[in-house]
Amino acid sequence: MNRCSSLLALSLALAFPSALAGSLTVTQSYALNNGVAQDAAWFRDGKRVAIAVENTVVIADPAGKALSTLRGPTEPVTRLSVSPDGTLVAGRSDGVLYVWRVAGGAIVRRWPPVGDTKSFPVVRGAFRADNSLLLLQDDQDAPLLVLNPATGATTQLAEYGPEDLITSADGKTALVVDYGKAFITDTATFKKKGPSATYTKIGNAALSPDGTVGAISGDSGKVQILSASAPARTLTTSLKVPGIAFLNSANLLLMEGGSLEQLAVATGNKVGSVLKSPLEEDRLIVSASGVAIGLSSNFPPSVLAVTQPAGSKILGFPASKVQSVGLTGTQPTALQYNAGTVLGSAAANNRPLETGDAAVPILASAAGVTLALIDAEDGYEVGLMQGSKLVSGPALTDFEDDLQLFQISSDGKFLLTHDGYTLAVTDLARNTTSVHSAEDLDFGDDLFDLVAVSADGKEIALVTYDGYALRVNAQTDEITTEAQLPEGAEANLLDLAPDGTIALGLRRDDEAEVWLFKKNATTPFKQLKFSGWVDDLRFSPSGKELALNVSGAYSGIIVLDPSSGTELARSVPLSLYDGGLTWNAGGTQLLVGRGVNGKVASVTLLNFKR
Repeated sequence: MNRCSSLLALSLALAFPSALAGSLTVTQSYALNNGVAQDAAWFRDGKRVAIAVENTVVIADPAGKALSTLRGPTEPVTRLSVSPDGTLVAGRSDGVLYVWRVAGGAIVRRWPPVGDTKSFPVVRGAFRADNSLLLLQDDQDAPLLVLNPATGATTQLAEYGPEDLITSADGKTALVVDYGKAFITDTATFKKKGPSATYTKIGNAALSPDGTVGAISGDSGKVQILSASAPARTLTTSLKVPGIAFLNSANLLLMEGGSLEQLAVATGNKVGSVLKSPLEEDRLIVSASGVAIGLSSNFPPSVLAVTQPAGSKILGFPASKVQSVGLTGTQPTALQYNAGTVLGSAAANNRPLETGDAAVPILASAAGVTLALIDAEDGYEVGLMQGSKLVSGPALTDFEDDLQLFQISSDGKFLLTHDGYTLAVTDLARNTTSVHSAEDLDFGDDLFDLVAVSADGKEIALVTYDGYALRVNAQTDEITTEAQLPEGAEANLLDLAPDGTIALGLRRDDEAEVWLFKKNATTPFKQLKFSGWVDDLRFSPSGKELALNVSGAYSGIIVLDPSSGTELARSVPLSLYDGGLTWNAGGTQLLVGRGVNGKVASVTLLNFKR
């Protein structure tokens, strides 16, 4: 095959007009109450707990009832720390440390400050006894700083910061993880207290509430115990790399995949038998009074009874993040953690999408049509949304390898699936499928990556793994146009309008770009640049509008006129989460898997008027 040698030329960035022709307004925000938590930290008195739920921090009582919510970041919050006097909470989000005042929920400090380009991203902020914060930066050669959250002033405590550290409830002691060794230290002077433990791989670390005993896990089945008064000891556990937490200085809890084991710190003996929780928690955060919050990557947080983990209580906090969304007529649907939810006007009106025991890894939606990929016991199947139910959809082509694409054309007429080697184009109205292979298209060793199809099904646009952008006659498999992407340009989004216009999203030089191609052209007539990411792009069913899901200096939805690249409308700012984008059949509404800034919402419905 003769490879075209021409490179795609670079053009000027889009200059956004000051007055937009159209409007894009929020019609409805939908909430889900099954947010997964990344971290938790108990207040010293055990009467409250801070739980990082996606991009918020929920303050809850010991039973898990939400008392208040701290907001501010747009990315997930991790590495929580509560001040010894209970007035402040600190958490890391996207390399930035946020410090909230618990009373009122105001952000009292952001570090590095806005506009600071010299400081390193933050790894963790951990409170000391005086409410100052030990500040770890994401560089092995960066110093360990002390931050005064009231003034923003920093001082250097050590020339080099450790890999990680955890402070005790009173803030006077820290367990330090320091690139191959772990030890206990005084937080005021950063002087080491007692012997070190060495490790080759660190998995998890914990410090007893009184700060006298520490533990680290990492090497399979081994947990090391540290103290200021004795050499490190190794305990053996039946778990591989468990999450660890101290029930008290005498008893250590280990949790992995829902299996809970308790060891006596002094002897290493098991206390009782290994217990099991159905929620598959991998981490525990335990209060001084023995109440445990369980965390899992696949389930909402739980309140876990140590003596009976099977009775774990799921905590339902509002969630912002969804995997994908679907709009079937006027009915919105969201997918979260492989489970579908038919959305109502309020979270109490949400209904589960009925799929039996099968998981749903993805929804594909366009022009008011929604399909679900169902991971059933005997393989993948396709379900078609009708109202609020799934009915049997078109047969799925039997691929040799794992499915890599499940997408509906922007006009809602075709289902596109491929495994890299074989592409199937299914006409949803006729329930017929045409199959195209990389071998038939003379790709050589190249593979399918991004694919789109025209409204009449006669033309396929695709980008291969090796970076070739092609138009293909779907009836003859003849390649009609071909161009190679420039070196360093990585394509990640593709759509094709009814008039043959192609929209291609890519990353180059750490910037997001959208290229627009006229029919049969091999060079773009517009190249639009964005400061952050373009997470999704979709033509309206008519192809007269192109919606972009962007994040960066501005985060939200932008609608363009694809014939000129002119911006028609943009939404109010939305959170940074990427959760899918789809039009209704009339091209008057957009459903996006993002929450509205300032509100905890999972999905937003927007009205578009040109």
